[in-house]
Parts: sequence; structure tokens; C-alpha cells
Amino acid sequence: MTTASVRKDTWETTVVNVRTAIYTKPLYTHYTTTIRPLYNHYTTTIYTLYNHYTTTLQPLHNHYIHTIQPLYDHFTTTTQPLYTHYTTTIRPLYNHYTTITQPLHDHYTTNIQTLYKHYRSDPNLRSLVYFCLSLSHAAVCETGCQNGGRCVAPNRCVCTYGFTGAQCERDYRTGPCFASVSNQMCQGQLTGIVCTKTLCCATVGRAWGHPCEMCPAQPHPCRRGFIPNHRTGACQGTVTHLRSV
Repeated sequence: MTTASVRKDTWETTVVNVRTAIYTKPLYTHYTTTIRPLYNHYTTTIYTLYNHYTTTLQPLHNHYIHTIQPLYDHFTTTTQPLYTHYTTTIRPLYNHYTTITQPLHDHYTTNIQTLYKHYRSDPNLRSLVYFCLSLSHAAVCETGCQNGGRCVAPNRCVCTYGFTGAQCERDYRTGPCFASVSNQMCQGQLTGIVCTKTLCCATVGRAWGHPCEMCPAQPHPCRRGFIPNHRTGACQGTVTHLRSV
């Protein structure tokens, strides 16, 4: 081997060693200390997490956005207020209806209404009721009830239509006034005059109303031309009380 060949081999070996020292070894070191750990981290962690995200988290997120969120919004804006209104208002009203109103209504329709219809349709039953009331309260009102009034409590009368007062003694019915009576027939109706029986009989009237009722021979308690004041009982003139129609 010549000296030139030795030098060439030495030079090539040196070049390879230099290249390895300058380029290959640092790159390899960088690969083993940096690139390889990052790659291992990617394959064992990042890639696994990404797969978990794409196969599980992403579908769940899409399901939430497209389904759960609209349902939740509908619940908070519509269902929840309706439910609150139901629990605070509708339900108490329904409970009141089922526990109080409905039983009362059932009692009315099955008992009270039936009895009332039977009472209205049976005149004998009405007469019996009135008779029993009159018997049960006959001794309660000491001064009695006048003009068809009924005694319903101690010294308390319920008056028929057209009468008032403690004993139903005041007559406030209005009707025509007649100036004369012949053969028990009312004649000479005063045209355009409608008044009470007391006023008619205290002035020019001899009979009053439909059907015709005869005036007493002597007005009471005031003399002719005067009637008692319904508040004070004092006799007062009748001129201002006639009403034309």
C-alpha cells in the first residue's frame, strides 16, 4: 500500500467521523431526546385523546347543541313557568274545587235541587210547608204579622210583596184609584193617576187597585186629606204625593 492510499483512507475515515460528529450524532441525539419522546407522547396520549374526542366527546357535544340545549331553553322559558303557575295557582284551585266546590255542587244537584223542584211542582207540599211554618212560629211574634206576612223569628215578620214594616202593616203597592163604587163594582177611575191605597183612600178615592179593594169608611190613623209619614208617623198633607202616568 502506497503512502497516497493510506492518506486517502485516513482522509475518508476522518471525513466520515467529522460528518458523524457534526451532523448525524447531534441529529440522532435530538431525535432520541426530543423527537422520539414527543412522538411517543403523541401516539400514547394525544392520538388517544383525539380519538376519544372524535368518537365520544364530539358526538356528545353535537347532541347537546342540537338536542339538549333547545330542550333546556324550552324548559326554562316555557315549561318551568307553566309548572310554577300550575303548582302555585292551578293546583290549589283544583284542590279547593275537588274538596269543597265539587261536594257542594253534588249535594246541591242531588239533594237541594231535587227538593226544590219537588217543592215547586207540588202545590200540596208548598201548602204543607207554609202551614208548618205558621204553626212553628205562631207564638213567636207577639203582635202578629199583617197582610199575609209570616213570622220567622222572635218578633220578626217576613212580608209579602207590596208590604213593609215590623208587622207588615205599611202598604206601598201602587195602582189605580176609583172615585165611586156601585153594586160592589169600582167606577170612575181617575185618569192618569197611580198611587198607593192609603193615598187614594185618604183623598177622593172610594176604592183602589186591581182587583178592586174597597176603602175603609174612615181613613186611619189620619183624617181624610192626610196620610202618616212612613218614617215619623206624623200626619201630613196628600197633595204632593199624587203621581200621574
